[in-house]
Amino acid sequence: MRLLPDPGSVDAAVEAAARTRDLVLLQLANERDFEVRELVDLVQGVGDASGRLAVVSRARGPDNSVVALGVKFQASPSPA
Repeated sequence: MRLLPDPGSVDAAVEAAARTRDLVLLQLANERDFEVRELVDLVQGVGDASGRLAVVSRARGPDNSVVALGVKFQASPSPA
């Protein structure tokens, strides 16, 4: 999965190229890349009565081309 960099988190030329690629993808295929924030929101929105997923850490490669998310299951509190 390709992710768009957070605004200002990478060199301006790298960000411009990524956002241009995303615009072309939208125009030609009516699809787009996720932003990191959108992926985090999506993961944290997964849950049920027993608990939910939570992003507990984020790691980036030196040039921000790779993003890793640490995800863990958080159980819901038991009813008292």
